[in-house]
Amino acid sequence: MQVSVNGQRRRFRFSPMQLTVIVAAFALPVGMMLLKPDVILNSVDRWTDFLNRARQRRPNKRLQQLVHEAIDPVVSNPGAISVFAREGVVTLRGPVLKAELRAILTAVHGLVEVREVRDELEVHESSTGVPGLQGRREWHLPDPEETH
Repeated sequence: MQVSVNGQRRRFRFSPMQLTVIVAAFALPVGMMLLKPDVILNSVDRWTDFLNRARQRRPNKRLQQLVHEAIDPVVSNPGAISVFAREGVVTLRGPVLKAELRAILTAVHGLVEVREVRDELEVHESSTGVPGLQGRREWHLPDPEETH
């Protein structure tokens, strides 16, 4: 077998056994996908199920903390936003500035543990006349057993 490398011809000599190993190394994964696609798909399904179970096992209070930690840097008044979490479903309530809304939702959607975000935020153009947006309040964790 001759191969051109950097303009120079090089000759490789492989034994029949070496050629068999080389061909098998490339053909086996392709053949596996063609002949046994259910094996590949089942492993993907198992991985997806594992991730879903891991998301559901996360305690609600811990998920609430993670959401607050994610939105704290992007919002001017994090204490105005109430976060409720149950089995990966996060509900956001409270007044926010229109300029901050997209950053908040992006931060929450970016968390692996979050399956769904329910946006019940009150959007305001400015903080004028909105008591929840006056001053900086620190956030608190509502009881995760509260209905949302």
